[in-house]
Amino acid sequence: MNLIDDAWIPIERRSGTRMTIPPHEVVSDFHEDPVVRLSFGRPDWDLAVSEWLIGILAVALHPRSDEDWAETWLLPPTSDDLQRAFSGLTPAFNLFGSGAACYQDFETLDDGRVWPAAQLYFDAPGDQTLKNNAAVFQRRAEGGLDPSDAAAALIAHQAFATSAGKGHRTSLRGGGPLVTLLELPCPINRPKLLHGTSTLWDKLWPNVSNVAEEPTLDDRLFPWMGPTRTSTDGEEVRPETDAHQLMAFFATPRRIRLMEGADGMVHSCRRVTYGANYAGWRHPLSPYYLPAGGGEPLPVHPRTGARATYRDWLGVTIGTPGQGDLRALPLRAAPSRLDTARRLSGDDLHINAIVVAQGYDCEKATINDWLFQQIPFFPLTGDRLTAFTSRASAAGSAASIAQNAVRLARYGQRDPSDPSRFNFAKNKPAHLLSEIGLGVWTDTEADFSRHLAQLATFEPSPDAEALVSAQQSFSNCLRRAVRRQFREAVGIARVEDASPQRLAAAARFLEHQLGDESRFARTFEKTRTDEQEVPT
Repeated sequence: MNLIDDAWIPIERRSGTRMTIPPHEVVSDFHEDPVVRLSFGRPDWDLAVSEWLIGILAVALHPRSDEDWAETWLLPPTSDDLQRAFSGLTPAFNLFGSGAACYQDFETLDDGRVWPAAQLYFDAPGDQTLKNNAAVFQRRAEGGLDPSDAAAALIAHQAFATSAGKGHRTSLRGGGPLVTLLELPCPINRPKLLHGTSTLWDKLWPNVSNVAEEPTLDDRLFPWMGPTRTSTDGEEVRPETDAHQLMAFFATPRRIRLMEGADGMVHSCRRVTYGANYAGWRHPLSPYYLPAGGGEPLPVHPRTGARATYRDWLGVTIGTPGQGDLRALPLRAAPSRLDTARRLSGDDLHINAIVVAQGYDCEKATINDWLFQQIPFFPLTGDRLTAFTSRASAAGSAASIAQNAVRLARYGQRDPSDPSRFNFAKNKPAHLLSEIGLGVWTDTEADFSRHLAQLATFEPSPDAEALVSAQQSFSNCLRRAVRRQFREAVGIARVEDASPQRLAAAARFLEHQLGDESRFARTFEKTRTDEQEVPT
């Protein structure tokens, strides 16, 4: 099977029709019954194959500038266009055979250990689990995979590889990375009947980055096209010096060779340890962060279990103040690209964009959950971005104020030198009351979303008075949320042995922290000054 020429990708069209297509047909029937989603039946495979499609689009079409990208966004290619563009990739994407096989080892690994093919599933139990017959709620590694499923499982395995013991390398982004895909429907390239429909193309092309260096089809791009890079002696594969930037989409940290059976199914695979060890990479589709101790940026990993609020996606969609812009590359590029598209089309291009955040929440080889969250996206720049980050910072301050006020009310200790004063108890840190802060974030989420949408829709030269009014509205919203959390947390029924003096001291602390002369207020005052400098 060849991943470029053959029909192997299960999809669903707008009408609900399901079928299997080759890659170039992702834009087929675009104006009548477009493809709207992949349909493997597993979210990890859907995501991994989406990344693969984005990667081959970048290789085949390689937009060199925002203008190149915008022209293709405004007028998508036809299936015939894509078929011609993809044709040169055919030799690199054979799934089976004695020669180069995609996402697999350059060698046939005849001496490698034979594993059941279903071990390519991330939720398949390992050796020790099977030995102890402890795989009660895990997928048993039984049966074979058809070539389509085998290809998807293999791509996902290389893209998201988790820790699996000595010599089993994790993916280029570490085990179970967070992936953020920009979904950006173009409002003018489809008939009215399809307005409001988000197609698969709308989820792929917005995530294709500009390509500075036109790729050549060799092992600097597709590692399986040349001798396998191993890491037995700690060798590393680094971007630019050792590989093309687009190898991020085709990395092979695991040494695997699929074994095709006489029935055309994949029942087993050969594997050996110490595949490529990728270091210093920034995958274009994942956000990163700076570690506290310094060093190279690290990929963000999903966190599930706690209630998710806008606190959790601010850094992913807008960026984290003080860390530079470590968002996924398509999110960073979106404002400039959309400006270019507006200029080329002569249209205002009012869009409804979202970011889809996905990935495994895992701990070493243990899979805890799959994260899937759709997040509104507003391409803010300049003064709007400054205003936005100030609001986000103020929300964090408000959450801390609420936690500390409740901490003082519940655990405050009298000041030995002044019995009328109360101090924080050192053995009761604020993080014990994280639910209080989380309540502030939750209570203000709807207001924040409305405020963000309003901020994004102001005219190019916004009126300073309107901006100040908007920030004052959100400031009042935060104050109300903090006071509400405090009242609910320190009511008589909730604070045993409550000291009226201590409660009064906590209430005074709260009002002081929210007052007009507080640091919280100064956050908004600084923003107000910045906004008044916006030209009108």
